[in-house]
Amino acid sequence: MDLLIPWVSLVGIKHFRWQQLERDAKGQMQFRTQYVPLADRRANLPRFMQRLREIKYDGVVSLHSEYKGQSSFRVLDSTELLDQSAKDLRFLESLV
Repeated sequence: MDLLIPWVSLVGIKHFRWQQLERDAKGQMQFRTQYVPLADRRANLPRFMQRLREIKYDGVVSLHSEYKGQSSFRVLDSTELLDQSAKDLRFLESLV
C-alpha cells in the first residue's frame, strides 16, 4: 500500500467470502465469491482502516453494498439491503 498511496484517490470497501462449490470434470474444486456483511470480519478491516490513518490517506472511502442476487450471503429485498447497508456503514464508522 505504501508504494501505491500517491496514486490512490478512492478506496472501495466491500466484504466477501469464498463459497465452495463442486469439483469440475477434472477434479478441480470450484469456488465463487459471496458478499457478506462488513462485521463478519473475514478480512482485518480494523487494521486496514488503521493503516489508512497511518499513511494519512484523505481520499474518498466508498461503501459497496452488493447484497442483491445470488452473489449475496442471502437474498435481500430492497428494504433489507438498505438495513444491511446501514449496519455496514455504522461498522465502518466505528473504525474511523
